Amino acid sequence: MEYRPLSRNVDSHIAHLKITPLDVNHNVPSTGFVISDSVSTVVMTGDTAEMAGFWDVVNAIDDLKAILVECAFPDELEELANSSFHMTPTRLKRELEKFSNLSCPVYAINLKPRYRERTIAQLEALKIDRLEIFKVGAAYEF
Repeated sequence: MEYRPLSRNVDSHIAHLKITPLDVNHNVPSTGFVISDSVSTVVMTGDTAEMAGFWDVVNAIDDLKAILVECAFPDELEELANSSFHMTPTRLKRELEKFSNLSCPVYAINLKPRYRERTIAQLEALKIDRLEIFKVGAAYEF
């Protein structure tokens, strides 16, 4: 194993993958990633609150197969989510209005275990188009 620093907004090639770290909005330095191989591209936000420039980059990706977006807390913990720069179901729904690829699946990730079931219930109640809950341990092909 070799550890290498990656620079934000700069493509790095690791094995058969191209990885591009993207700025996200978090109270401690955090990064999202665009990960591509020769067939498809996926994006993962990592820890984040609302973002601006991130969506400009993501909306310009032609071969995007999936986006994984954090949703850490249920809506009743809005104050905690706000102060710790995380998403709630309602905040995520508003944030996804910035995502223009209407055919790309969206997966909610980083649900805090203590609030997982409540967060899932709220996400389902919002009926966000193309949103699924990412299942820990499941195999996905994009």
